[in-house]
Amino acid sequence: MSKGQEGSKAQEQTDFHNEFARISDEKVLRAYEEKNRARIIGAENDTRMAFDAVWYKLTGNPYFQPVTTLRASTASLKNDVEAGNPKANNYREVRAFTDITWNMSKMRIGRKIRPVFTLFGVDAETGSKRRLFVNLKENRVRDIFGDAVCKQVLNTKESVGQLDGVFDLEVEGFWVVQFTAKRDENDTIDVQLLLEGQVLIMERSKPVPLPGFFIQVADNATRPHFTQRPGEGRKIIDYIQMYPYTVIRRSSYEEFMEMKSEGDRITREAQQRRNEAA
Repeated sequence: MSKGQEGSKAQEQTDFHNEFARISDEKVLRAYEEKNRARIIGAENDTRMAFDAVWYKLTGNPYFQPVTTLRASTASLKNDVEAGNPKANNYREVRAFTDITWNMSKMRIGRKIRPVFTLFGVDAETGSKRRLFVNLKENRVRDIFGDAVCKQVLNTKESVGQLDGVFDLEVEGFWVVQFTAKRDENDTIDVQLLLEGQVLIMERSKPVPLPGFFIQVADNATRPHFTQRPGEGRKIIDYIQMYPYTVIRRSSYEEFMEMKSEGDRITREAQQRRNEAA
């Protein structure tokens, strides 16, 4: 093959890579794959690796499967439409709450000290009390509850209060997800997600209930995928999701808290044994 032909082939592979590298939606990627399957399979190794990285990022599974791969469990194959896609729902759900209480505190916002509000409520269906919103500014209280409730909250001189009635509120949702097994030495043994000072540690390959905002953390956790050719430095060709997962079904605050309490108990007992051994 002449140098001109080699250059033409390299440019062809670059153009091919640029086609699918721009895709950020799973449905679009699947349609693209179906149309270009022969090109993908027949591409150069670097291009196939790049497509596999994009596929993994958007679907949670590798495109090129090793021959030893076992069939996934039926539960893990449920699609996001059936189970409820956390990202499509903005990681939230609408639920009815009663007995809403609020605490007012002061916070410096810019150059001024302003009131902020933390609200709790009782789920009208389950009866569980949970924290709904943290450090809401006045305009957010108005957006969520309307002018009448906002005036009621702001006009009181107390730092605590209660709202009467039933309110349909868009709050953090919960889903059962299953994180993929450790793929290589770059992956952590367990999944570790940090949000606002709280850390959740989960085993891989096991269904776990998670709050929507922690799932959002998992969606945003990525690491660069490099490629290197002879005579060239390393180049970032894509970003790989660190904690890909499959959505199993919707969950609830109660299911999450039950499993979290059990996990906290196991952690305390393990720490106690280490302290006794020391």
